[in-house]
Amino acid sequence: MRCASVILAVAGSAAAAGATGKLGDAAVITNNPAGAVYAATLPNREDTPVRGSIVASSVGGGTGVQFQISISGLPEGEGPFPYHIHDQPVPANGNCTATLAHLDPYERGEDPVCDASQPQTCQVGDNSGKHGKLEAPATSQTYVTVSRLP
Repeated sequence: MRCASVILAVAGSAAAAGATGKLGDAAVITNNPAGAVYAATLPNREDTPVRGSIVASSVGGGTGVQFQISISGLPEGEGPFPYHIHDQPVPANGNCTATLAHLDPYERGEDPVCDASQPQTCQVGDNSGKHGKLEAPATSQTYVTVSRLP
């Protein structure tokens, strides 16, 4: 009987190995609202040369989100810099720790690291893992992602 339990446990873990998150891999959602646009602009501050914006917009047909990223003033000789979508927005007081963890509705976690060739297995909010980190001193990228919320 003990041998059967061990075999079932091994078979169960092998079946689960195909899905990275506790709730499975990220699904492709096909009914995104047409014309939706969300933009974030880094504030012009005197204590940093970093400037930029990220614009996320729905793609025709309702499948996917197009991200347009433009960042400048990153410190040369440092990086590359990861970037993510977090679970909560930055509050009015600017305290970034209130944004909580990366957006991870499938409960994937941080390990193993994101494999860009299998973006559905990555945290939904791990944009740099799926599309590359930001390079100094400036980066501009445009890409479409289709991994969505459950």
